Order: sequence, then C-alpha cells, then structure tokens
Amino acid sequence: MILTGCRPSSAMVQLWEDIDLKRRIIKIQNVKTGKRKKKPFYFFPIYSELKILLDEMKFKKNVEGRLFHQFKLNELNYTYPLSFWERAIRTLKLGKQISGHYTLKQIRSTTASFMVNDLGMDIYAVKKLLDHVDIKITEKHYAKLNLRKVRDELDDFSIDQFLEGKNEFE
Repeated sequence: MILTGCRPSSAMVQLWEDIDLKRRIIKIQNVKTGKRKKKPFYFFPIYSELKILLDEMKFKKNVEGRLFHQFKLNELNYTYPLSFWERAIRTLKLGKQISGHYTLKQIRSTTASFMVNDLGMDIYAVKKLLDHVDIKITEKHYAKLNLRKVRDELDDFSIDQFLEGKNEFE
C-alpha cells in the first residue's frame, strides 16, 4: 500500500492476474468508488521499487487469485480482516514504542503527500494515480506549501532573469 497508495479495500481484493509485468502496470480494483464513478478499476505503473516487492512476493505469470488470500473477505467491510493492524498499534502504544495512533488509511495519505511534497510530482499525476474524483481533493489534503523548497527555488531567481524572460514575449 505504501508503494501504490491504494485504498486498503482495494488492496484486499487485488488479483495477481491484474499485474502485467510486460506492460509494467497494475490494474487496481476500485472497491470504494468504482460503482459510483462507473469506473471499476484504475491503472498504476510498476516502477523499480514496486517491481522489487513483486519479486519478493514471488510473482509469477499465469498465477490467479487474490494477492492477500490469507485474509478472508467480508463484503460488508473489506478492511475488517485487517483488524490485526489495530491490535498491533495498541500494543506498540502500550509499549511506548509509538506515541500516536496510526491507521491503515493513513498509509494512502502518507504516500500521496510524499509524491507531491518530497518527489515533487505534479498534483494532476497524483490525482490520477490515486484515482481521486477531483483535483481539489489532492490539492486540499496532500499538497502542502513547502516554504523551504520555495525559498531555495527563489534563491536561484534574479530580477534580470525575469526581465530577460519578459522580453521573449514582446
């Protein structure tokens, strides 16, 4: 989930046969909003780090079935089988190994924020990769103004560059 930013419910129903190494894409089932948007799936590119993970998971062509078949599906609540997460978080908090409460859903937000703010990806690309309905969702929740980065970019700026660029359009 951290490498794709997919929703926990989509991860639960992900199929091996929807991974296409030749075309380097994953067809991710859109459990949460697929029916409403009339778009049952969306595509995500297989990049090098994701390929390494698939190799570690022993991905083989012509394998069928769910990636996470060990978790029984509950169609009323696809993420119910992931309740181990809540137990693990509770244990880590009790042992004072973490201070906050972290949900599986936050992995998606963390991935989106990382893509936009650290990798500098275009928010329109992130919108498509995470299958957001509207760019406003991506912008409002994930695109934070990084003043340090902006300052560094502006430090490379000079008024002469601006004036030279302005003359190009006259």
